[in-house]
Amino acid sequence: MKRSILITFISIISIIFISSFFIRSNPPKTRIIEPLMIDASRVTLESAAPDLLNTNQDYFFRLLNISDKSVKLIGIELSNYSGMNVGELTYKGKTINGVDVPSNTDQGLEIHYTVTIKQVKVINPKIATITYSSMGVIHKQVIEIVGTPG
Repeated sequence: MKRSILITFISIISIIFISSFFIRSNPPKTRIIEPLMIDASRVTLESAAPDLLNTNQDYFFRLLNISDKSVKLIGIELSNYSGMNVGELTYKGKTINGVDVPSNTDQGLEIHYTVTIKQVKVINPKIATITYSSMGVIHKQVIEIVGTPG
């Protein structure tokens, strides 16, 4: 009787150790680390601002999801700019809130926005803070916007 209890106890302990080793070696893939990137954008040359005072200019950047899971956009906030008013950010003419960003696609999403040039000297948006959800958890990611004049 004592021997069978000892064997059962050793079996249970062995199963626990083997299971914990397996879980540590193969963690669940629920965490996405910085899945988004901006690979292209179009902005106005900052030196051209005096000629464009009080005009609207169309800007965009392409947002890519480089992870293996799709994410849902909640919002994008642009920062580190001056001399302009930035309008609403849209995808295909609609608000970006709730837009799915598919995983591992080369095309990405073109996020459009209109700026109104308000001063002779402007600084184009340099930072995008993106709020998104993945598997029901809300995340924020800060991305630098690399501008391509045009």
